Amino acid sequence: MDLRNTHAHSLRPVFKFATPTSAILCILCLSIHGTSALLPPRMALDIMTGDHLSLQPYVKGAVSSQCQNDLREMFTMGTENLMKVVDSIGKPAAGMVAGDFVWLGHFDECSAIEGFRYCLSTLKLNISVTTVAHVAPVLSWGLCIPESCSDLDVLSSLESLLAEVQAPFDISVVTATNVVCAEDPPAPYDGGFIVTVLLLGLIGLLMIMGALLDKTLKSVDYKPTATSQKVVVNYRAGTSGTNVHQRATDSGAEFSPGSDADLGVPEQVEQKEVPTECARAWHQFLLSFAVNLNLSKLMNAKTSDSSISCLNGIRVISMSWVILGHTASFVLGTPVVGNPLNMLNAFSGFGFQAIGNAFFSVDSFFFLSGLLVAYLTLGRMAKTNGHIPWLWFYVHRYWRLTPALVMTMLIQMYIRPHLGSGPIWQVQVQDVYCPKEWWTNVLYINNFVGSGACIGWVWYLANDMQFFIISPFLLILLYRKPVLGFLCLAALSSVSVIVTGIIMAVYRYEAVLMDILNPNFNMQHPFQTTIYSKPYCRIAPYLVGMAMGYFLEKYRNRDLKIHPILVVVGWMAATALGMALVYGLYGYFHNHPATVSGSAAYMALCRLGWSACLCWVVFACRFGYAGWVNDFLSWELWIPMSRVTYGAYLLHPIIISTFQSNYRNTYYLSMYTLAFEFTGIFVLAYCGAVLMGLFIEFPMANLEKMIIPSGQKNAN
Repeated sequence: MDLRNTHAHSLRPVFKFATPTSAILCILCLSIHGTSALLPPRMALDIMTGDHLSLQPYVKGAVSSQCQNDLREMFTMGTENLMKVVDSIGKPAAGMVAGDFVWLGHFDECSAIEGFRYCLSTLKLNISVTTVAHVAPVLSWGLCIPESCSDLDVLSSLESLLAEVQAPFDISVVTATNVVCAEDPPAPYDGGFIVTVLLLGLIGLLMIMGALLDKTLKSVDYKPTATSQKVVVNYRAGTSGTNVHQRATDSGAEFSPGSDADLGVPEQVEQKEVPTECARAWHQFLLSFAVNLNLSKLMNAKTSDSSISCLNGIRVISMSWVILGHTASFVLGTPVVGNPLNMLNAFSGFGFQAIGNAFFSVDSFFFLSGLLVAYLTLGRMAKTNGHIPWLWFYVHRYWRLTPALVMTMLIQMYIRPHLGSGPIWQVQVQDVYCPKEWWTNVLYINNFVGSGACIGWVWYLANDMQFFIISPFLLILLYRKPVLGFLCLAALSSVSVIVTGIIMAVYRYEAVLMDILNPNFNMQHPFQTTIYSKPYCRIAPYLVGMAMGYFLEKYRNRDLKIHPILVVVGWMAATALGMALVYGLYGYFHNHPATVSGSAAYMALCRLGWSACLCWVVFACRFGYAGWVNDFLSWELWIPMSRVTYGAYLLHPIIISTFQSNYRNTYYLSMYTLAFEFTGIFVLAYCGAVLMGLFIEFPMANLEKMIIPSGQKNAN
């Protein structure tokens, strides 16, 4: 069979076999005759006819004696159980040409058979698919095997079986590459699991105790003594701004550019009178965890007239875009979709371009981060004559980001493995990277050191932290020598654009943002690690944001009047540019591939162009030229949601993978199922983010006030 496409860049599924029909015949023989626990065709036929007593297992290679004995005994058990074993093994289904190489079988039926367990084998198919020529198709085949057989035993037997099946055809189309057998429980209840559960339990206890203490202090029977004093127990404020995902409020962060007071949010310091003997550090420590106080802080939607309220809406909408893009890409990366090539076809449609280009949402966060760092820090410098305690500037940032990051890694390593089961769960649940590379995340160097696969989505944090580290040098220039500061921003942006374009041209990357769709995929230099996660290719939106932050601070208390025609032109230009960037690759998927120079130019300039669009939106909203757009982006609902966006960012990939890895069988993805999945994952991500905020972020933000030196407090 030789189905060919007229154009190499089309996404229609095409397979090319070395020998006509032999590949399909081989796979069919393997699936039909070999499904009876790795048996040759005659044995399978005997089992199906009931003549099972004289059968012998077919095993070769490095197979343990216990496994071989159990395979022999398998044929002496009752016909009913033996038929369950045969029935639970994966069978071929329709849709192979559409990419359905998933024969999962029946996990629960196999698991219910005493002495047996489910194993998922991975078979490499030496056939070509023109749309993803650099990725060899793999077949996921579910088997029901005696418990005594290890993963290696099954793999060795499978290799021998494949050799026998393919021998008559004199071909080598199918290769066994991996076998993973289900465990019960999927992961051990080891020290890491116990410590993580105890830590969460301890924090939960502190939250309850803090709430009880707060209620006690509010009791009508409480009478403060003459020696009582006021103790700060909580801060109530609005959206924080140190980081675009900032969650816990920064009100009172005197040394930080993330103060909510600088954002225009009224800072309310809540104080309580307590007896002198109770005014100890442990007292304030306990109240820092009070769930009622932190929940009240989270839900507070008060803002001042000078706040840039539209940033809340931009932040939440951008995060929803991130979740949408990850929902689509993650599901295509798990062996549960029965129509992956059809979905790739669908992704070439005009409407799906917004999903395929969801990567721009990350640039929105870089832009917001740079804007807020400049806006808030320059505002603080204006009040202190340029004096900022830069050491605490860094300490504050690290303190706010790292605890939630560490908790996410603990959840990924020790909690998530126990949140499901199923045919692909054991494969998906194994995390071989975080135990070795967790420290690269904590040091925010995971975009340069290691594989970057330990909760790999936090490459963004590494970039953002690296931008933050160099920001004081730019901020000082902007404060003292604005012209020189803007020249530095322009120079760094130009270097980023040029470097990105050169790398694109050298490696001949095409204007697509996913390695799987790039026909010039280079295993040694994949796009994702060569360009996508590198700070020198991603810094342009951050620098544009800093320039915009300077502008907003310069005109903090002033109104700008511009001609209505300019307003219309500004909105038309921003809309046209944004649409061109998001939908500009449509022609690539329809027989109009970009040239090498065109791809390089697009990738080098697209992030700068997207930042320009955001500049106009923020400008128009801030100075009254956005109308209903500003009303929508400034909606009060976005305020509490924006406070927990960081938690949603950290947790949503875990939620997506947990949901998708619990599938018992294949399903067919469509726009409708994708919409339902996205909605559920979005809600669950923000529910998890609320818990992350109450357990980790808000308590850590409150405890931060206890470690700030008093001199730093008084200085600001």
